[in-house]
Amino acid sequence: MNFITKKGLEEKLDKLDNGIDKFIVAGIYYGLNRSNYREQLLNLKTSSINFEESTLTLPNGEKVVMDDLLKEVAREAVEQKIYVKMGSLGGTNEDYELNPNSEYIIKSKPTSSNEMGIKPLTDAGFKSRIRAISIFLVGDTSITPTLLKKSGAYEKLKTLDRNLTIRSIGKILRESGYNLRQNNLVEMVQEIRKEGK
Repeated sequence: MNFITKKGLEEKLDKLDNGIDKFIVAGIYYGLNRSNYREQLLNLKTSSINFEESTLTLPNGEKVVMDDLLKEVAREAVEQKIYVKMGSLGGTNEDYELNPNSEYIIKSKPTSSNEMGIKPLTDAGFKSRIRAISIFLVGDTSITPTLLKKSGAYEKLKTLDRNLTIRSIGKILRESGYNLRQNNLVEMVQEIRKEGK
């Protein structure tokens, strides 16, 4: 199985110029999207972050403790004022100012259809952005929300007791925002247990 390790995630984030793009990638990796990325990840507001306590409150009211990497990426996204063109391979063709009055962490490009950047990024905008990020980072569309989510879940799995049952592991992962299919979970657990021998 191919996964992006946390070190690999950090390397990919270092290649991105925009805090918002970093937050999208890291947010999915850390399971912030929960079962529906539109309702959780895209609707996260700047007011939902408490940097002093290193916590982030999801729109569903759930509190998430941020590690140093997620905290750094969240800070970059919140403080970003201008969205910078993503190289010649990216889908964006110009730099643009973000609307400072938008309450969302993931701000959208100001257009008349989103009240000049006040509304959150749409589902279509998200898909376009993740595609552009993937093409920019690896030259193709292989970095998907599914790969990021599975990679984050795999990293989380590596921190758990190897003797837990599949059911217990599945419950812990669901509570952490990783809702995986049973067959994927079993395959990951087998791989980790094999590595541990």
